Amino acid sequence: MQAASFEDAREALRHHFGYPDFRPGQDAIIKTIISRRNTIAVMPTGGGKSICYQIPAVLFDGLTIVISPLISLMQDQVRALEAARIRATFINSTLDYNEVMQRLDKARNGWYKLMYVAPERFESASFIQRMKGIRISMFAVDEAHCISEWGHDFRPSYMKLKTALEELAQPQIVALTATATPDVRQDIQTQLGLEDPDVIVRGFNRENLTFRVMQGVNKRDEIFRICSGDDCGIVYAGTRKNVEELAIMLRQHGIPAEAYHGGMQSGERKQVQERFMDNRTRIIVATTAFGMGIDKRDVRFVVHHDMPSTVEQYYQEAGRAGRDGEQSVCTLLYHPKDRSLPEFFIRNTFPDRALIQKAYAQLHQFAGNQLGQRYDGLVALTASSTASLIGNTSDAAIRGAFDALERDGYIRRIQESWSESTVHFLLPPETMRQWLIESAPPDLQPVMVHLLRVAGGIAFHEPTALYIDELSEKSGFRVEDLMPVLNRLHEERIIDFISGRKGSGIALIGPRVQAQDLNIDYSAIERRMRHQLQKLQAMEHYITGSDCRRNMILEYFQENDIRGVCGVCDVCTSSMVNAGSENEQDVFDRYHALILHCAAETGGRFGRNTLVDVLRGAQTQRISQYRLFEASTYGKMRNLDRRLVTDALDTLIGLGWLAKSDSLRPSVYITEVGHAHLGYEVAPMSLPAPAEVADTDVNDPVLFEALKSVRRRMAASRNVPSHTLIADRVLRAICDSLPRSRDDMLTVEGMGPVTFDRCGRELLGAIEDHVHEQQLAGSLAKNKDAFQDLPSAMRSTWELAERGLSLADIAVKRGLTEGTISNHLSEMIRRGMQLKLDALVPKEHQDQVRGAQRKLRDGNLKKIKAMVDTAITYAEIRIMLAVIEGEKRR
Repeated sequence: MQAASFEDAREALRHHFGYPDFRPGQDAIIKTIISRRNTIAVMPTGGGKSICYQIPAVLFDGLTIVISPLISLMQDQVRALEAARIRATFINSTLDYNEVMQRLDKARNGWYKLMYVAPERFESASFIQRMKGIRISMFAVDEAHCISEWGHDFRPSYMKLKTALEELAQPQIVALTATATPDVRQDIQTQLGLEDPDVIVRGFNRENLTFRVMQGVNKRDEIFRICSGDDCGIVYAGTRKNVEELAIMLRQHGIPAEAYHGGMQSGERKQVQERFMDNRTRIIVATTAFGMGIDKRDVRFVVHHDMPSTVEQYYQEAGRAGRDGEQSVCTLLYHPKDRSLPEFFIRNTFPDRALIQKAYAQLHQFAGNQLGQRYDGLVALTASSTASLIGNTSDAAIRGAFDALERDGYIRRIQESWSESTVHFLLPPETMRQWLIESAPPDLQPVMVHLLRVAGGIAFHEPTALYIDELSEKSGFRVEDLMPVLNRLHEERIIDFISGRKGSGIALIGPRVQAQDLNIDYSAIERRMRHQLQKLQAMEHYITGSDCRRNMILEYFQENDIRGVCGVCDVCTSSMVNAGSENEQDVFDRYHALILHCAAETGGRFGRNTLVDVLRGAQTQRISQYRLFEASTYGKMRNLDRRLVTDALDTLIGLGWLAKSDSLRPSVYITEVGHAHLGYEVAPMSLPAPAEVADTDVNDPVLFEALKSVRRRMAASRNVPSHTLIADRVLRAICDSLPRSRDDMLTVEGMGPVTFDRCGRELLGAIEDHVHEQQLAGSLAKNKDAFQDLPSAMRSTWELAERGLSLADIAVKRGLTEGTISNHLSEMIRRGMQLKLDALVPKEHQDQVRGAQRKLRDGNLKKIKAMVDTAITYAEIRIMLAVIEGEKRR
């Protein structure tokens, strides 16, 4: 096939994506790539980096491998490519062995043009070996700054790519990033082994973005003002506490806002993100955890409540505004003391030698390791729980210690991922054959035969990667049946078997050494800290500088071919907008008629606060009960501070245009004078009577809403009105009687056999969940203090344990190993939490472990395991040792 031309690229763009031409900056990058040059491309978030490798991939013969760190992002990209009639796929930890093999086979046969792969895959020698049979035309390394120690998001998994590329005959490489400063670009070049690559910096001149810095304003008032319109926006804050408080403040003022931060459960974060993407939520208040992989085009503003630590971070976050090309505003709110927060985070990200050594020792101590011992499971500690165990340190400092330990190969943090098992045959081939024929137990022999076929002869010489799924498929044995056999073969020293890890936690690499003997370059940590402080200084220069905001950004990223100034930033216009520019008189003059109209149409039945809520579009229970959202004035003053609306209403009362009733809870009504000033008649709304509202009360409103939610979901799936499934009065009766079985449910008035068959089982499920939630709440009250600091990964484990599930059942439901679950539970016990021990460890197993521990006077897992029945697992022993330790403390 002849070399592709730029006109071919333009035609491919039109054919697959429907765009008439490339964006500014894309053209130069694509011309370089299709000329077969290694390229480092720097483009901002939203600048269209993906097109720069996707179009060449379509034009090239062979497969383009795209290295991408985010599972959700690669899946979204593949869906978009398939919609554009481009054959693409991904390989990540969401796939099982068979699915991975099928996709690699199709790639080998030339089916795909692009394959997205998580960087961790290239740590596997067997995966690289399988890739060698595929014709690879290009490697595109997305988020390439992750490979640099100077980058803001260093990821150790990227460090293996250079070796992998060498083994794959060094295909053409394109490294793409949104945030690479000159030092990061140089590091990317070195780490990927690129000789004389073309470096192209484009797209940082986003002409539709207006950059503003506001100093000396009330930050919350300004955020409220910016968020009060109808536009969609993002508010970034530096801490989870600020995020939560700002989201609450906005909601209290009637603005639909939701919080998003790393302390939330992943499912909860996903739901918030989905509501934002489909416009059910207008404002997201978030930490930097939000935005990676988000491509919402109509974000009209981005506000920073706190000072970012680098210009890269700021521009990446601000750049999420205006991706549709429409005018958008990026506002940074600043106070001179703001520097202290990012500086605190930076200094804690690079901890001293003593803390790194303490963190290392704590991880091994938690795993039960003595010097020289290894631990093959995952340690269920987080930065937060480790900080609690060590004491007198912060979560951020421990995260920095973990970064240092991971960077130098002592630990590996695993997030719902996996690693391969390995097997090494310990008997020589002839001895192995003789053992199989003469003395292998009948339950071990067939598995060993299949293991020899799957692992091959190389396993006699060195540890070899083993896919348990593959062994299961070829042997016909289930995975759960294979694992005990493999462990027995290991215990009898026929093989050396190391089980792969699945789940989340910290993997300890290598045997435990003396903490003071860790081979860590502490001077390099100091250099990186100084480098980050210099970046913080550059951010402060951007904030306090007197040059055009756009030009300061372009200068920082060294995009030097832009002339002139933007003409729209706060520096260019010299117009520092003051918060709350509308005073009480302005509000009264503009809105007094609207307030009078509101009082008239609500019929004088509501108090001052309710009228303010109506005018500001609040979503309160009272507004919902009385359907006040149907008022013509609802939300008409939502862009104003509550204080201003209240003051204007009070002024009208003071003038006698409105008045308060003489009752214990006075309502506000319009007077004759008020009617005269309004100048027209207003028909009162048709509102439910107080008795009708009271009739809707139920004994358990939470359960009632849960039952209505089930009904709503079932009605939607059947495309019928909700009330045709089951009436509200029947749901209220269910709430009152709380049936727990079909027979109980049929005693409820209005619930016959037909209705039960239609929706009864689902309603019983909702009741069961509700009762369980109440029980959990009771248990939570007992364990309140300990639960507050419990890492989020452990909370799901606690809930399942509270249901009375066994250790094995909890592991299955969570998709983790029993060892990881036992680490979770042991940590809870150490925190003083009460668990249902008999459900987790059978009584007879408890007694045996207690007896062994008393005899040994030792907490060594392996020694205790040797003294008890083989049916007792390490996981059960770990839990019991935590129980015994807790009893001693009491």
